[in-house]
Amino acid sequence: MLLVAVGLCTISCEKEELEIESQESITREKVKPEEKVVRFDYKFQYHGQQYNEKQWLNKYDELTNKDVSFIALNDMVYVFDTGDLAKQFDLQEIPRLLGKEPALDVTAASKDDRILGQVRVKAKIELFKDKDFDGRYGYSVIYIDQVVTKRRTWWGWDYYENNKYEQNIVSFFRNITSSYRVTLTDGGRLDTSGASTSTGYAKMKFKLRANLLDDGGPTWKRDVSKNPYFPGNNVDEDSDLSNNRMWGALGLTTWNDEIESLEIEIVSG
Repeated sequence: MLLVAVGLCTISCEKEELEIESQESITREKVKPEEKVVRFDYKFQYHGQQYNEKQWLNKYDELTNKDVSFIALNDMVYVFDTGDLAKQFDLQEIPRLLGKEPALDVTAASKDDRILGQVRVKAKIELFKDKDFDGRYGYSVIYIDQVVTKRRTWWGWDYYENNKYEQNIVSFFRNITSSYRVTLTDGGRLDTSGASTSTGYAKMKFKLRANLLDDGGPTWKRDVSKNPYFPGNNVDEDSDLSNNRMWGALGLTTWNDEIESLEIEIVSG
């Protein structure tokens, strides 16, 4: 009798352990994978010398000419004494740098998760110190170059990898933007699960913020998309932010000279 009881207990205990493991497995897999947000620690390059942010701010304080321009590509910020030098670098060097494949930051996805699409997304954000896209006295360009993946879990939950980016604008270019242009230069079909081939293309939702990221505040929200069936939707711009107003803490205020940070999210449209 003792042997039978032990045998029954062994079978019963094993069954309970299997049920517990199965429940834990299902619970674990049904937790939506975290969508990481990319935020760079900027490095600065000026006259061939590289600086961290603290070193650069000390260097900037020493400059006689404060109307510098910069081009940021991922975590590197190239600083120039004039807008013309920045434009020259933008035309000659940036295409070469963008020719390199960016690193693919992959979530620890389940082997059962289906890839709906994967595209390399390139975006260009131009902020101008003066209205009418005038960069003679300073402008900034921020390039985004990321490989974005859309996946679907086995129970039907969609999520993205490497599709979110946020950044405080470098301190010496905060609160001076009077016009801007945002261009989604490269994209593709990020979700191929739909029957129509005209859907599922990469769409960039961007926000220009009137405060730093951690401070909240009002946001200027726009969308641009890279869909060959709807050409011309890949650019959004405003030549004079003083003509657009926002509700501020003390009443109606202008967006002009208020931009301090930005957020970007790539989704399928």
